[in-house]
Amino acid sequence: MTQKYKTNEDIKYYKGWTSKFILIPKGSAVYPATNLSEGSGFWLKELPEAYWEDFTAIDWHTNYGILIQKEQVEVA
Repeated sequence: MTQKYKTNEDIKYYKGWTSKFILIPKGSAVYPATNLSEGSGFWLKELPEAYWEDFTAIDWHTNYGILIQKEQVEVA
């Protein structure tokens, strides 16, 4: 059985130099970032439904991924 992970708090995610952010809700599914060095964090599994109309959020998620820090994650 694969261990599952989720965010342990609401996370305001800013991308780069912009003042715009998306709010990733507590309990969002994430998975280990195995394509990065060990302990680098977790990738957001699915973009919250509220952001599917937000092209900036979709761009962040699909082109770059949204990396969540390990301190913001707990076992589901």
